[in-house]
Amino acid sequence: MDGSGRDPLGLSRVSDALTSFLLPNIITTTDRARYYSFYTWAVADIEALRNTKGRRISFEEEFQRRESAFALASRLGQKTGLPIVGVRQVDTILASVDNGDNVETDFRVLPSNPTGGYGQYYGGCLHGLDLVRVDEHGEFVVSTEQGRKLADAFAAATAKSPYLSGAWRTRPRVPKTVLQESVEVFSLDALAGRPADTERELLISLFFNLGESPSATRPLNRQATLGMFLHVLRSCEAAGIEVIRRDVDGGAVFWPHYYSGLADDDHALLPYQPAPAFAEAHAFWRQFSAHQFLAFALEEFFAAVLDALTPHPEGLTQPALLDELVSKGFVQDLKRVMQADCSTPAALLKAIGITEVPDVATCLAVSQRFHGESALNEWSVCRDREMSPETRLGRATVLLALLYGKWRGRNDEDALLRVADQAKNELWLGTIFSWLDEWQAGQVDWRAAVAHLLEWIAMRHDQVKFQKRRLDASWFELANGRFVKQQDIVPGFRASRHGNATTVLQDLGLIKHCGLDDSLRLTPRGQQVLNEVIRLRT
Repeated sequence: MDGSGRDPLGLSRVSDALTSFLLPNIITTTDRARYYSFYTWAVADIEALRNTKGRRISFEEEFQRRESAFALASRLGQKTGLPIVGVRQVDTILASVDNGDNVETDFRVLPSNPTGGYGQYYGGCLHGLDLVRVDEHGEFVVSTEQGRKLADAFAAATAKSPYLSGAWRTRPRVPKTVLQESVEVFSLDALAGRPADTERELLISLFFNLGESPSATRPLNRQATLGMFLHVLRSCEAAGIEVIRRDVDGGAVFWPHYYSGLADDDHALLPYQPAPAFAEAHAFWRQFSAHQFLAFALEEFFAAVLDALTPHPEGLTQPALLDELVSKGFVQDLKRVMQADCSTPAALLKAIGITEVPDVATCLAVSQRFHGESALNEWSVCRDREMSPETRLGRATVLLALLYGKWRGRNDEDALLRVADQAKNELWLGTIFSWLDEWQAGQVDWRAAVAHLLEWIAMRHDQVKFQKRRLDASWFELANGRFVKQQDIVPGFRASRHGNATTVLQDLGLIKHCGLDDSLRLTPRGQQVLNEVIRLRT
């Protein structure tokens, strides 16, 4: 499928566009810094070999030998527990040999891809960073000064490894001792060592665009996002707040950018103010967060529909499905959550503080009322785990109402307007405005409102299915006038890429290495880079 296979409504499209805009060339499958330099070196090394031997070599064979040896050495010298591309295949190879044996290096680390992690994960990022390109002959080459410097730095850092100094890289089998004696410089975790100082600093400069200041044509959004990430972590540390690596999205994205606060399980929400250098990036990550709440709301509505269909394998007509959804229990659940009359859509909006189409003042008032410390806000609604068609439908409608109240009238929010300009035909925050404008009318009851949502969701589901050219990728079908369930959906947030950025920054020595349940802390070098980025953007 194009895009996410578990995305029946196409909600990942706006998320992906925002993360690609804000954090380019660090994606959800690129989480180790040294692969950026290793793959650049591998391409350069094979290019040099090709130039000496004419074109009578196989790039794939030469690449596989280098990548498999690097993966084997990284596994043998693993110190941090961070991911290694192809680790399952590597473990299989290592389990079959003893210390005195030769190890096969003529294999694919990823059986499905002849160029392994480069072809599967990192290649697009290296091309995006202008480290590697394809020449007029269709060959991978390193043709930029930046790419050459990085390849040369990797070569210099690893030159004394027995694997390279012994010219083993073109051979299909290598003594295990050679790999074991190479791990201190020729492995992923070796990036932290002194021989890799130059390489590591080049990577830091690459990711943070050190030496460059933003302009209208080059906003340097990755520089802003990574710098702001370090700023959030420094602010949390100063306040005694813990951002756990496992929950980096909550602690470093949603709380500081959507609710303008810092919080953990042991502390109340403390105000967070981004440095002025990061103001624009802060506003866009707020829009990313808002879109995640919208995605959760619409998928929760979809899940309510599927749950209602579960006991009926023969399917339900639309009137019967609406009977299942818009029950007495649904209205009672809304009243319990809101502690107010919610007998109609207009009554729910009134309970939130909306009696007419919101303007800027109304949106700000709703935002202040349902803030990060409020017992009822988007985050708390998403964390409610009661599962039934009624409670799912209640969560969906409350989330939609909150988002409508906070964003409908925000024509003063530049980031929202810029997203609106780019996401015209996609499913995003602005899509719900016209739906909920109708809720203002007293004559619209819950049955009519839910019927409208159901019809729109069904249309969108079919539209996305056809766009993917996968007619079997279906969650429900309308056949012979009946909705029939095909499979379940699990609502959730899309990745912000901050988890991947965390491991990259750990590899670069800017964040201290830690486990998934440990707190993220800056190193002295991380503090220096943050200060430098603020200076460049001020």
